[in-house]
Amino acid sequence: MISFIQFLNTVSSKVSIWGIKFILSILLILVSFMFLVTRLSDSVYGAGIGNLPVRSVDTMKFSKDIAREKENDAAFDAVIEQHISHISSLNVTHIAIATPFDKEFVPYLRRWVKVARKYKLKVWYRGNLSGWEGWFNYEKITPATRIILLTDFIENNEDLFEDGDIFTSCVECENGALGFPVGSQIPAFREFTINEYKAVKKSFRDIGKDVQANYNSMNGELAKHLMDKNTTAAMDGIVAIDHYVHSQEKLVNDINYLESNSGGRIVLGEVGAPIPDIHGDMTELEQRDWLAKLFVKLDKLDNLDGINYWLSYGGSTPLWDPNGKERLAAEVVRNAFGGNTLRAKLVDRKGVIITDAEVISLGETYLVDTNGVFSLPYLYEGQTLEISAKGYPKKTQITLNGKP
Repeated sequence: MISFIQFLNTVSSKVSIWGIKFILSILLILVSFMFLVTRLSDSVYGAGIGNLPVRSVDTMKFSKDIAREKENDAAFDAVIEQHISHISSLNVTHIAIATPFDKEFVPYLRRWVKVARKYKLKVWYRGNLSGWEGWFNYEKITPATRIILLTDFIENNEDLFEDGDIFTSCVECENGALGFPVGSQIPAFREFTINEYKAVKKSFRDIGKDVQANYNSMNGELAKHLMDKNTTAAMDGIVAIDHYVHSQEKLVNDINYLESNSGGRIVLGEVGAPIPDIHGDMTELEQRDWLAKLFVKLDKLDNLDGINYWLSYGGSTPLWDPNGKERLAAEVVRNAFGGNTLRAKLVDRKGVIITDAEVISLGETYLVDTNGVFSLPYLYEGQTLEISAKGYPKKTQITLNGKP
């Protein structure tokens, strides 16, 4: 039976004090196993979600859906503050704000951006022009009108933007005036997508802001048909998808397929659970477990450039309840985005290093190296490890009960 595990590195790659507190908690919980903490490290497992240049959480239900209702409600600033404060605790680089780009909503958008800057966050603009889908009873607009209005918005509001921001000019554009393209409609939709990107990119260049404007997210199934290698190259190598699927394995397979067929880097413009029509209903615990299993798979990928979790409050996938209580899923997002990693060494009762062993956690298998060391993402309190080794008849199960 495996009886000793020396914890070499248990880290939060973002906040070392957090890591120290976490280690002390682990030590106290597992002292009966004589586990030893020896040091901290900044290393993270695999490609590492914590290393992604874009780690974001979406605010659509509040930054867009009630924009007209709250645009003149000064008291709503306290709600904006609460939401952004909470999101900033998740090791994010960006906050996704979905307020429309129409002149009517610019003051409301500014309120969100002002607070985001207070918390040192970059902004991922994931709104649209209301006339594209007919939001807020706006009249439908044409692709040509879109370009005029978008460039006017950028050039007349240059103070909204900072270097490092992201601007999605058309979220799920297939839902608008042109409709979902199929067959012979695909080439025209490609041309529309590329032309709009070129115009928006030029506007940011003209105002002297380094804003990435090629994250035009679309349905994942559409991306498989639309984003060939030429189109992806014209979009400067990014394929952004809003993609909800029934299993973690399918999402990973779709990401790899898109990379192979497009030649691009993949961005998850929206990902989250549960979507009732796809995942069914989930308890809070089931949501946490589903997301944890997703993130350990995504953590191994090296073809991702960004993740936007949908969403913070509201809908069926929230990280906080309406009363502001943090849900279990928020811990998973925080630890995944922070690159929180467990690194440990296996030894037996006599202190002999165990090398022919494997560790299973959240459905993923991790091998022990020639020094008896393994690494894996630590995502939530209560995460379990199942350890088995050649020559040792019993498996050892450990529950990680350390809590920062």
